[in-house]
Amino acid sequence: MRCGWTGRTGGAESADAIVEELRLLCGDEAALIEQRTALVNQLQAALHEYYPAALEAFEDWTAAYTWAFIEAFPTPQRLVQSTAHRRRVFLHTHQLWRPGTASEGSKSLRGRISSAAGKR
Repeated sequence: MRCGWTGRTGGAESADAIVEELRLLCGDEAALIEQRTALVNQLQAALHEYYPAALEAFEDWTAAYTWAFIEAFPTPQRLVQSTAHRRRVFLHTHQLWRPGTASEGSKSLRGRISSAAGKR
């Protein structure tokens, strides 16, 4: 047992404490995953109503770059008003500008962001 075991014998009580702590940590992890899922679902519902072009541009709303996109271009108007250079800088900053640097679903991201910028 590597987790917290010091090599001393007679540590049944310590092993029980470690098992209990691990059980609690696993419960916390599950709760955090559920919370993240709920927040992503809330965001997607809001985007569906408010900013559908952004919702269409990304598939994985748990990725940091999707949240960065919302911070960089918080409204459809800001995206439309942004320059092509600003959008390219975003793609380069988040390493989304060429095939192989992003997930399979994000390979056409440059085109989707450009399309989203064209939607009014």
